[in-house]
Amino acid sequence: MTVKEIVTQAAQLSARERWFVVTELLHSLQVETATKAANEPAADDEFSAARLRGILKPDGPIPTDREIKEDYVSYLIEKYQ
Repeated sequence: MTVKEIVTQAAQLSARERWFVVTELLHSLQVETATKAANEPAADDEFSAARLRGILKPDGPIPTDREIKEDYVSYLIEKYQ
C-alpha cells in the first residue's frame, strides 16, 4: 500500500478514527526511535566538552585585536608573495 492510498483511505474515516490512527503512528515512531537510541553507543565522557575547556588557551597573554589583525595581514602577505 502506498502513502497516497493510505491518505486517501484515511480521509474516508471519521475524525475519531483518524486521531486513533495518528496516535498509533506516533506511538510506533516513538518506540522505533527509542529502540534505535538504546542500541547506539553512549557518548564517551573522555571526549566531552567539559574536558576540552581551555584547550585553546594561549601560552602567554591573550593577543589584542590589533595584534591578531597584524598577524593575519602578515600571513596574507607571505601567502600571496
